[in-house]
Amino acid sequence: MQNRPRLHPSSRKRFGWVAVIFLLCVLLGGCGLNKDEMAKVYANLAVFHQALNKPDYAVIIQSSDVEYKKSSQQDDLIAPFRTVHEKYGKVLVSEAIGYDVHNYLGANKITLHQKTTFEKGVMEEILTYMFRDHEPHLLKYEVRPIAVP
Repeated sequence: MQNRPRLHPSSRKRFGWVAVIFLLCVLLGGCGLNKDEMAKVYANLAVFHQALNKPDYAVIIQSSDVEYKKSSQQDDLIAPFRTVHEKYGKVLVSEAIGYDVHNYLGANKITLHQKTTFEKGVMEEILTYMFRDHEPHLLKYEVRPIAVP
């Protein structure tokens, strides 16, 4: 039997902490969206608003996520956009309230919260995008009244 040098107990503890920190860095590194990806999401939002104003719902559906497209028939897919356009009119101004990012393996889900002024009122838009293959795709769209504290 060969004599191997043994680590002192305090050295083993230190090595353990270094390994844990290294693993955390590897697992958490690269999570989230960078500035270029966020710029793509906001560019997609601008295209969305232009299409909503025209109204050109085919452009919106084309840029939607696969999961959204699978959720129902083509006519049902455009119904929420048509309803918003008919009820509130064109988008005049939209400003960011905030956003949330959720990270998954191979994709990121980002939810934008926008204070949007339409021709017929001010509402909060909530747009959820899946960021797959370096491109944002619309997953969910909601419009609701802005809560007044």
